[in-house]
Amino acid sequence: MPATLRAAVDICVASPLGKLVLAGHELRCVFNAAALAMFGEPPAGAGQQSGIPLSQLWPDAAVIAAAARTVRASTVAVREDDCELSVPRDDVVVQTYFTFACTPLAADVAGAPPAGVFVTLIDTTARVLNERRQRTLNDLATGVALRRGDAGILERVREVLAHNPVDLPLAALYIDAGNGYAEQRFCSGLHEGCAGVAKRIAWGSVDLRGLHPLSALAGSFDAMEFEEAVLLKPEDTCGVFAERPRRLLALPFMAPGHGRPFGFLLVALNPRAPFDADYRHFIDTIAAVVATAVASVEAERLAEQEELKMLYQRLQAVREAERNALAREVHDQLGQTLSAAKIDLKLLQQDASTAQARGEQLGSAHIVDELQAACDTLDRAVQQVRDIAHELRAPELDVQGAYAAIEWHGRDFEKRTRIGVQVAITRALPTPPRPMGEAMLRIVQEALTNVLRHAHARQVWISIDMRGPALLLRIRDDGIGFARKARRAGSLGITGMRERAYLACGRLSVRGLRGHGTLVSALLPLGPKPGRGRAPPHWGQS
Repeated sequence: MPATLRAAVDICVASPLGKLVLAGHELRCVFNAAALAMFGEPPAGAGQQSGIPLSQLWPDAAVIAAAARTVRASTVAVREDDCELSVPRDDVVVQTYFTFACTPLAADVAGAPPAGVFVTLIDTTARVLNERRQRTLNDLATGVALRRGDAGILERVREVLAHNPVDLPLAALYIDAGNGYAEQRFCSGLHEGCAGVAKRIAWGSVDLRGLHPLSALAGSFDAMEFEEAVLLKPEDTCGVFAERPRRLLALPFMAPGHGRPFGFLLVALNPRAPFDADYRHFIDTIAAVVATAVASVEAERLAEQEELKMLYQRLQAVREAERNALAREVHDQLGQTLSAAKIDLKLLQQDASTAQARGEQLGSAHIVDELQAACDTLDRAVQQVRDIAHELRAPELDVQGAYAAIEWHGRDFEKRTRIGVQVAITRALPTPPRPMGEAMLRIVQEALTNVLRHAHARQVWISIDMRGPALLLRIRDDGIGFARKARRAGSLGITGMRERAYLACGRLSVRGLRGHGTLVSALLPLGPKPGRGRAPPHWGQS
């Protein structure tokens, strides 16, 4: 045995660090106790200096064998960081990580190939796991903080959890829908084509017999652990592993205003990692951040409900005021005009009766004058009826359509005010239903009125285009900005515009632009809002 090889073996056996000595082109292996702890038990009868080739001793350590062959061929040391290795320990395959360095051992004869390769091993499993899990927690906390109150916050949560399929092979979020069921909001990790976990489960029932096992979480504040066979179907696979997860953990969480769990997070555990205190802390922290995101969504929903309630109440008041105004209009103007026409005709009737009693002929010129006066009065009444109808309903929508009506109003506004108006409407947009078209026109009219009264703008831009399944209407001006206008003009008709948007099942926002100007945006869905489906006949349905 070459002297360098003999010295390396002595160092290997005595070292507290993981060491291997790989001799000859067959890479016959000598290992120490620390390496044995890393790689698991070798084949029966293989002692520390057995001389069995590495590929036979630990077949999963192929990355080390490949690096050792490279070192023998080049005589240059190499290092590999954080290599993954799955090793059997106590009849369970465990995922580990290690860094190793391969150094050539010179032969006794000059110019001869290296006598062997000296390998030093450092177990980096704890550091790799900690960094990966901390990265997930950082991304999740940042995403939730940046999107607080945003409708897309739960989608961001799903994206972050799906990005770590090792520690979270499966992650499913369920939220109480208020209809006796907890409904799945997202599920990441299940491979395409799998049956999947249940889409919704009974929630809040006192009698749990025959219900989904997860339904028990509705009355519990403690996490519950399940075997995979209880919740998953035989064809379900998830994560990055060939085998199915063996255990799943369900963690309930609270939300403001709820005296029982508002939902829960279901996660599958890494089948190749021990569920130790660090892993449990990681899962608990994930659940806490997700609960914060859900609470944000719930708070936003409650705020929207309250706003909608206030808007509805205001809408009722506005409608009542409109009815009263219409009654006054009909009574004060139309009623008086028709009464005047009636008086003209009544006077003509009286003149004709008086002339007849006297046996006289009523002059034709007088009759014509009186009838003309009555006709003129009736013409005014007809015009008043048209004006009232125009206020109640926009006839140009029926004649021109919503887009043409908006363009016409833009040109008319520019002609009357000398404020420039540019209208850009994407071609081939679907025709909006009548209520949506009227809402869009009224929003444009109100926004242009605000521009004229308060903005001191020189230019207005109106655009309509598609945003997914919805129409996006935007009115932008280059005026003094929303904040200053708001101080001058109070609500600026914003409440009315929001009412119009809500009545069309949409949303409206108003914000000041950096520098100058204001942007009014209305997102109006073309299709009906999706309704909730009926409950499945039994919990096993997805």
